[in-house]
Amino acid sequence: VYKRQLQSWKPGAAGYPDHEARAWRWLQQEMAEPGGKPIVLAYGNSDRLAGAYAPLLPALNPSYVYTREGKHRWTTWKPLWREIAPQIDSLKSP
Repeated sequence: VYKRQLQSWKPGAAGYPDHEARAWRWLQQEMAEPGGKPIVLAYGNSDRLAGAYAPLLPALNPSYVYTREGKHRWTTWKPLWREIAPQIDSLKSP
């Protein structure tokens, strides 16, 4: 259901800046591909952009979503990458 919602999303309707619309279009294309790359999302719970991920979360494999307390900063992302990096080779497409 959620993947269908993501596939029906139209970038002009939401008024996203061009760079964000390109990112959403890429996600649409990647998630539509059978055997496409697994999508990993990592962010801080207090990240100023955290709310923007809400429409995407239901379409993602929950085991590929990583969060921790923190803001939109390297001090948040570095520990997340240390957690994710050892698992990269084992990630499988949905």
